[in-house]
Order: sequence, then C-alpha cells, then structure tokens
Amino acid sequence: MDGLNGSFDKTEFDLASAENTTIENAPTDTTAFGISGGAITKDQKIGTITVKITSDTSDSSDTTMVKNLEDLRGVFENGGKAKLNNDLNGAYEMLTVSSGKDLEFDLNRKTLSVESISLSNDGNETLTLSNGTIGCYVQMNGRAEQHLIVGNCTLNGLGDNNNYSDVTLRDCVITKDCFTSYGGIWKFEEVNNIIGTMKVKKDVTISGDFTLGTLKVPMVSTGTPTLKLSGNIRIGKFSFDSVYREEAKIICGVGTYNFKPDEYETGRYGGIQLAEGCTVSGPDENGIYTVTAE
Repeated sequence: MDGLNGSFDKTEFDLASAENTTIENAPTDTTAFGISGGAITKDQKIGTITVKITSDTSDSSDTTMVKNLEDLRGVFENGGKAKLNNDLNGAYEMLTVSSGKDLEFDLNRKTLSVESISLSNDGNETLTLSNGTIGCYVQMNGRAEQHLIVGNCTLNGLGDNNNYSDVTLRDCVITKDCFTSYGGIWKFEEVNNIIGTMKVKKDVTISGDFTLGTLKVPMVSTGTPTLKLSGNIRIGKFSFDSVYREEAKIICGVGTYNFKPDEYETGRYGGIQLAEGCTVSGPDENGIYTVTAE
C-alpha cells in the first residue's frame, strides 16, 4: 500500500506434528507484525496475509517413523535413520544397537522411556540421539571403537564401560545424580547444568564447555586414572578415594578453569597439575584461571 510498510519478525515456523493431538494442545508459534509510514493513521484495510502450510520434507523414504515398540525394536536392530512420531513408553525394553550398525534417531521433541539403551559388545558403531527426552540410562559396552553423540536432549544418565569409545554431548541436560566413565574421550559442547557427580575409573580425555557438580575418582584395583582436561571447565569440587598403586592425576590443558590448574592439591593421593608446555594466568575478578600454550 502506498505510504505504508509492514513486515513480520518471523516468516517461517517449524512445528512438530499435530497428529493425534487435540486442537487446544496442537503445537503453536507466534510472530510480530510491524507497520510504519505516513498512511499509518488511515482507517482502511492494509492487505491480506496468506499462510502456506507444507509437510516436513525430512521424513523422507530413508527415515523410519517410530510409532510403537515394534518400530522401536526394528530401528535398533537395523540401524539407519529414524524419527519418533509420539511419546513412547516401554518400561522393560532393553534396546541395543546391532553390532556394526549406525543409528541416527531424532526424538522429534518427544519422550522415549525405556529400561536402557546401549551399544553392542563387539561392534564398531555410532549412535546419534537428538532433540528430545530420554527416560533411561544410556550405556556403552565392549572393547570395540564406538561413538555416542547426544544433542539437545534431556537424559537420565550415561555410562561408558568402553575405554575405546568417545562420547559427545551437545546442549544436553543430565538429570541423574551420577554418571560414570571407564575411559575414552568425552566431548562437551555447551553442557552447563550437570549438578551431580561424574565418576572416572580409567584414563579419560575430557574437553569442551561444561559445568559439573563433583568430579570423583573412586577406588579401583587396577591402578588409578589420569584425567586430561581442556576447554571451559567449571567443577564444584573434587573427590579422591583411596587408591592402590599410583596417584590419580588431573592434568589441565588449554582452557579456563574455576580452580587453580597448576597446584598439586585435593585428596590424600590425587592431585591437579598443569599440562606440559602450558602456562597459567589469573585468577581474574571472577576467580577464573586461564591456561595457554607456551
């Protein structure tokens, strides 16, 4: 219209499926419409707003829609790409990714509640879980090379019994008080809400951005682990149990820390020290130390 300009602050919406949903509970979104110009005071129709609704093209032929427990068992057995159609509760379901099968599972902002999810005991596979709530414990097993990627999820907890594996957590919430690593590589990306305890029982490399309530090195009979840290690390406290053979070590590499990364302290046997080839500065006004490479 002459003398009048208008625009929406958001022109596209990505909404979850409304299938089997009542009108009042259907997914919604909002946008703001702003107008300006010399004709803004005129009392007249400003135009027509057209809404175009299209289907989600991501549900392609190579993606299995999971609607029931039979579908769920099938995707863990066969691998591939899958998407959760609705909240699903399988109280006694113990799901295992088949040996050598990769699975990408989009939870589609739904909740999956089962007994457990695990990777195989003998295969090399990657399990990717994203965009939803996982009401169970996720476990890695065996001695093969395995990869677990969890993005934008709320989950009860994680257990890693495989020191050949790597775990990547992106923008996740862990609700369980404690989770365990038996080694491998753990990568955190914007995980700033773990208020519980992470137990470490074997050598492990931990990197990225995360906040943790307690980092615990429990008593083990096979020697004590070395923990290599790097990234933006915030840890509430450390807990070292008695150990048999060696002194547990926490080695701090390049990054920022809310504890002194070069002081051999905490615990009767364990301690914190600076990685070789690094220097530390700080603390700043917020109590943060910065470690850089020499």
